[in-house]
Amino acid sequence: MIFPATPAFFAALLALVDVGLSGWVVAGRLRANLLHGDGDDPDLLKRIRSHGKCAEFVPLSLLLVALLEGGILATVGVTAVAAVALHVRGRDPDHQTATSRSRRRASSAATSNCNAASWA
Repeated sequence: MIFPATPAFFAALLALVDVGLSGWVVAGRLRANLLHGDGDDPDLLKRIRSHGKCAEFVPLSLLLVALLEGGILATVGVTAVAAVALHVRGRDPDHQTATSRSRRRASSAATSNCNAASWA
């Protein structure tokens, strides 16, 4: 039997990502002084959900990589790694662009103005 080197490579890479996300959640729990739940801390909730999404989707991605051990194998593996990385980055408010922040502020201001006008 031939050793499936490509799926093993992506499994190791995604396992390192999962360990990193676990550490990120632990650091958030220590900062918030919480052992269970999220304590209504939005930052901790983002960390927990990022780790949860990784734990949910990585096994399926690895199964697909193992089943597709053929021509598009590397593309599927790279896409899985990129998807997890982009998901984590998108959950981190420090990495949001200035454009998305200004859109949110404009949307929030417009909503506030509409609410104020409806109560006047």
